[in-house]
Amino acid sequence: MGNNKKTVKCSFCNRLGHNRVTCEKLSDLVEENRKRFGSAHPDVVEHDNYKKRYSDKSRTNANRIRHCSYCHSQRHNIRTCSERQKNLTKVKKLNVQWRNGVLRELREKGIGMGSIMVNHSYISNTENQKSPWTLVSIDWDNMNWIVDNKKVFRLILMSNPTIYREITLEQILNDSVSYAHRWDVLSKSEKLDYPDRWAVISDPTFDQKCVELFKHINKNDYDMLFIQFHEKPIKYMYINQEELYDGD
Repeated sequence: MGNNKKTVKCSFCNRLGHNRVTCEKLSDLVEENRKRFGSAHPDVVEHDNYKKRYSDKSRTNANRIRHCSYCHSQRHNIRTCSERQKNLTKVKKLNVQWRNGVLRELREKGIGMGSIMVNHSYISNTENQKSPWTLVSIDWDNMNWIVDNKKVFRLILMSNPTIYREITLEQILNDSVSYAHRWDVLSKSEKLDYPDRWAVISDPTFDQKCVELFKHINKNDYDMLFIQFHEKPIKYMYINQEELYDGD
């Protein structure tokens, strides 16, 4: 197998292991021109200016105060940031609690694979309030507490299986009489068929979503996210504070 370690390549002689500034072949050529034509020769001036710019840039980088791009601490970088790791774990724990809350709601209402349901909103002569629908699939991977508004439930019209509806978690669980688009369960089902690791902290699909989320936020963004949720509680989540902060 090849070595994937990044290796510097000289832009003058195209050889590996050094750059233009430290290239002996270029340096010999420049010094030869310096002896023959003086330091005012264009090639000599260009090389001297290039080396100065490179030296200034290296000095600036060396003197720059480095800090973690997540929490802004100067004692570590983002890769070793314990605060970031702690917050990422908290997001995962919250997702487990939220998902278990969703499972409780679905079970209590008898919503599962094969459930027969009716919708209260009038659509057309083909699809009306009395038309029964069957729940045929649930897109579990796209159901998490961070993004809970995706259309993950698919139902087909029993009188015409070529007609289907895709609805959100809110639409299928909201049974308030004031909610115009609510669904009622006519025939219950306990069959949920969610993936084995869906409701545990090490779910690989949600892990990847967390990686993507934490690529684009810092500690301030994270704090603002939770301020928002404290002002507006998260539906279907029954937070166990002791479990949430276990290990902190």
